[in-house]
Amino acid sequence: MKIARSQESSLHAEIRRREQVERQAASRAAELPSQRQQRLEEQAERVAIWRANETPLETQICLEEQAERQAILRANETPLQKQQRLEEQAERQAASRMAETPEETLARRTAQAQMQAERRRAFMRNTWSVFNNTAFEYDPLIDYKNHSFNFL
Repeated sequence: MKIARSQESSLHAEIRRREQVERQAASRAAELPSQRQQRLEEQAERVAIWRANETPLETQICLEEQAERQAILRANETPLQKQQRLEEQAERQAASRMAETPEETLARRTAQAQMQAERRRAFMRNTWSVFNNTAFEYDPLIDYKNHSFNFL
């Protein structure tokens, strides 16, 4: 018996979702590699169009929700699951690096160097900000003697 989604109970919704997952798993198991590739390309195209039409606020909300979901998943994973996830990630990264061209490698390394330089500048700015405008002013609340960047 079919029930309208607006009228289904949480039990019916859960049953419907499980049935959908089973149908999807069976469909994916039966698809050919070329069909899988086509499905993934179509999905990537739909996501790209959706992302292009997104407002900055929607993007920010989406990223925050994704970070929250990721944090929940990571908090609930076992040490074995974490190890498996990290190994799979390392394999994917190695495969990706093997497939990239020298130009892509250079672009990736340049981008990483720029991000690292920005992080370094931000760290220095935040760490040394406690000393801003204190060249000739003494603040008794600052422990100058034990600060890691101050050599007396």
